[in-house]
Amino acid sequence: MKIAICDDEKHYCKQIQECVEIYLDKHHIYGKTEIFMDGNALLERGMLAEFDALFLDVEFGGKAQGMKIAREVHQRNAMLPIVFVSAFIKYSVEGYRVNALRYLLKNAKDLQKEIEESMDTVLSVYTQRQKKKTFRFREETVTLLLDQIMYIESKAHQLFFYLCDDTCRCMGKRTLDEMQRELTEDEGRFLRIHKSFLVNMNDISTLKRYQVQLFSGKQLPIPRERYAVVEMQYEEWKNRND
Repeated sequence: MKIAICDDEKHYCKQIQECVEIYLDKHHIYGKTEIFMDGNALLERGMLAEFDALFLDVEFGGKAQGMKIAREVHQRNAMLPIVFVSAFIKYSVEGYRVNALRYLLKNAKDLQKEIEESMDTVLSVYTQRQKKKTFRFREETVTLLLDQIMYIESKAHQLFFYLCDDTCRCMGKRTLDEMQRELTEDEGRFLRIHKSFLVNMNDISTLKRYQVQLFSGKQLPIPRERYAVVEMQYEEWKNRND
């Protein structure tokens, strides 16, 4: 597990780093932390796929640059959990607009406890995203992380797996009903939004009448008669995973 810490105050960087490392040691988790003293240095790392979570300050040089950094991070890697650590409560609502896991105050009475609770959530997300499954595609048999799958489409009696690396895999002689049952037994993150589409809920950016938009920008239709059920199932899943 690798955790990024981004704050322009060295004292707080070290304090957060120490809290995270205490948590990792306590739970016998092999992990590393990396400190960034400004947002540009963080963003120079591209997609940030090497990191499993980001602890991010809100104010840099007296300005709310952390929100701008968070939006850019979210655009590049919507799956990266962000925990805001700030001296000011006033930015908390805006923080959750980029799907922040938590919003912590630097002057909290027990910052160690707050960070440990945040790391519990980070660890839960991390564990869930490590789950794998083996699929027999037309070309070859492949073991995938379930979170590599954005959505599955049923078309012309075949299943097409659209993956987060912009590739597509084809599987024949299987129905979407069968695949839905198989994935539901193994993992509850896939949502049937349409007779032809099964979607990974971790990849949903917004759900609105009558479509779902993925973080990739892809939009998929939801039939009017199915929308209420889809919305309810999605909200229940979000509540369980918040």
